[in-house]
Amino acid sequence: MRIKSCRLTLCLLLATTFLLLSPRKALSSLEIGDQVAFGDSLIELEQKLASYCASTTEIVVENPRFPLASFNELHLVCTGYREGDMAIGKIAFTVADGRFQHMEAVQVDLDAARARLGNSIGDVLGIEIFDSGTRWLNTPAQSLIWVSPEGRHLNLFAWHNFFLDDEGYSYEQDEMGMPRVADFTRPLSASTQLIEQSCAPLLINKQERVWLPNNPAVQVQADCFNYLFAGFPRKLELVYGDDELKVVWVLTAKPEEQRIRQLLIETWGEPTIENDIWEVYFEGRISLRKDKPELLFLAEDMIPLYMEEFNEGN
Repeated sequence: MRIKSCRLTLCLLLATTFLLLSPRKALSSLEIGDQVAFGDSLIELEQKLASYCASTTEIVVENPRFPLASFNELHLVCTGYREGDMAIGKIAFTVADGRFQHMEAVQVDLDAARARLGNSIGDVLGIEIFDSGTRWLNTPAQSLIWVSPEGRHLNLFAWHNFFLDDEGYSYEQDEMGMPRVADFTRPLSASTQLIEQSCAPLLINKQERVWLPNNPAVQVQADCFNYLFAGFPRKLELVYGDDELKVVWVLTAKPEEQRIRQLLIETWGEPTIENDIWEVYFEGRISLRKDKPELLFLAEDMIPLYMEEFNEGN
């Protein structure tokens, strides 16, 4: 039984668009600093930015919350960036476990950025996509986002780094209860207002291909962005069959797996099933997927349909 598919129109859009790209369209001439690249160390970042930032500030997060950080999280904030005709007010470089993993820039000269980025390959939520999904330009927010390959799964293009606002963030990492928007007792028609209030932004789509194993006549997915859960604003995918919530996926990352596991054990106790792919808690209501990092919440009547998959570990 296939229990998961490419669940979002975003996923379909990116997969289709990237396959259609020619090498020339996929490349841009937009560089930051002296060829800053994902994987750079903090020292390399500072060296590559030295001639371009009016000032830089290092901000260390004592208890990591960024999903791509296992042990160390640091934000290098560059103020007053200038390179030729490119001017940027502020840039936050997120360094996870000693390596540069994500960038968000605000107060961006959009004309200069667009001239260097070249042709957009599409847009999601009004944010233009460049370089096969590495660079994202948000015109209303006047921001530029760089998303690493690991960050694409997390949909980090939709996350805003509050260190750019001089506020920082203090995301709570409480017990791993059910997400408030995941109310399996209420139909979508009665839950829409709560979801709209909790998700920023929100996409609701009727899916052409039904993949829920109970084979509903109509399948609808609500894609909830920036929902604060397990210590970070995450993307949740709430899947409804015939107006009833059946499945909820919460996107996570491999580096934070131990943090997630500890929260699960503290909340639900030890797993009842454990193999290379799954750790299943609370008799199947919540599971940690390890091959493609995610949390899975199930409606009670869906548990028997997934149990074979859990036991086989594939």
